[in-house]
Amino acid sequence: MKVILKNISVLSILIIVLAACNSCNNKGPDDTLAFDQEPMLVNYANNFIIPNYTTFASDVDQLKTNVSTFTQTPSSDNLTSLRNSWKTALMNWQKVSVYEFGPAADVLLRENINLYPTDTTIIASNIVNGGYDLNSVSNYSAKGFQAIDYLINGTANTDAAIVAYFSDSLNGQKRCEYLSAVTSDISEKTTQVKNNWETYSTQFTISTGTDIGSSTGLMINALNRYWEVYLRDGKIGIPSGSRSFSGTPLPEKVEAYYYGEFSTDLCLEAVKNLKQLYLGGQAEGLDNYLIHYDAKTTSGESLNDAINAQFDKIIALLEEIGDPLRTQVVDNNAKAKEIFNEMQALAIMLKVDMPAAIGTLITYSDNDGD
Repeated sequence: MKVILKNISVLSILIIVLAACNSCNNKGPDDTLAFDQEPMLVNYANNFIIPNYTTFASDVDQLKTNVSTFTQTPSSDNLTSLRNSWKTALMNWQKVSVYEFGPAADVLLRENINLYPTDTTIIASNIVNGGYDLNSVSNYSAKGFQAIDYLINGTANTDAAIVAYFSDSLNGQKRCEYLSAVTSDISEKTTQVKNNWETYSTQFTISTGTDIGSSTGLMINALNRYWEVYLRDGKIGIPSGSRSFSGTPLPEKVEAYYYGEFSTDLCLEAVKNLKQLYLGGQAEGLDNYLIHYDAKTTSGESLNDAINAQFDKIIALLEEIGDPLRTQVVDNNAKAKEIFNEMQALAIMLKVDMPAAIGTLITYSDNDGD
């Protein structure tokens, strides 16, 4: 028994010594001069978040105007203008969807304006029966950009037939009213978030640190949740079958399913925007944070270089696969799953390696095992 205890004691000492040596060989947030977060946070607030919300809100205003014009005078020309403004607003939504903290989290902006797939059964019931409450959680999947997609792109096979759908003597007026109500809901919530960011930005830029309530902590958590749940899984993983139990493609679950012709473009825009967010554009970004601490991958490569290379690999693959994504996830399923796998590789760098280097915690779980 004494021999066993002696061996355990020796082993314990060895473990402590090895751990100490390992700690000495790895630089981290506590081993060097702290990174000055404030210029990075000012850059994100003034050059990314507020300008992108301002542009997005302007796009939504134009969408609302075109919805009003179309519902007052349904025509093919007015439908085309409406559809173009919807496409523009949804494309620029990709630049603000990641910021689901602060003012956006207060109103659950993403859940309110861009859940998919949309529930056409609830939409039809709301239109016919009226009395709907768009603020009810039960209606989250029956409103927003994806409900508009269905109404202006998926209710018939031709523009003339869609115009007729809104001009129908029995339910046309109700359909117009629902389209207007859904658009107004997007507009009200977007305006609220944009306006609140103009005051919240002061708090955002001075809340330095890496704890859960810090701006860096909030942003890194929001970035990772967006990448894993809404970008990797929502845009690619679930439609391709990579994140379904059966492994079979689910093309009806792509974003903007009914329009169909720019679902990949939406994903591509989201990935490119996230890369620019990581880089901070031409100013301080998360990349500078990692460079400051000389962060490495497990293989000893620069973590910043690895993240940039992985972003570029994903962008190249998305450009190769092209649109329509609802067709590609079926006919080119191997390529779609390859994209998912590369997104998963980046998820590990963003969720595990980057927070460890910076010293912040990931406080949510997506249950994917990484």
